[in-house]
Amino acid sequence: MSAATVADKTPPFTVLLPAVNQMIEVMTTRIAMTTFHPPAAVYAMICVLAVISSVFVGYGMAEHKVRSVIHSRVRSGHERVLCVILNLEYPALD
Repeated sequence: MSAATVADKTPPFTVLLPAVNQMIEVMTTRIAMTTFHPPAAVYAMICVLAVISSVFVGYGMAEHKVRSVIHSRVRSGHERVLCVILNLEYPALD
């Protein structure tokens, strides 16, 4: 007889099942959280803010003869932030 069978009489499934249950619970919680999204009004406000800021950047660029690199970066930055927010909120679940 080995020392493990004599000293430890607990069945192996009592150690394995709680770990498997926790893995399934984490997976189910992750999938459930992908179905909850902010209201459409939040996305509308983000889009309106992006359009308004783009208009201000455009007016700022129109005042000068030479195109400002900072203004161009700010405008493209707003678009990138909007795309990142949407990609984080609606991931492609493959």
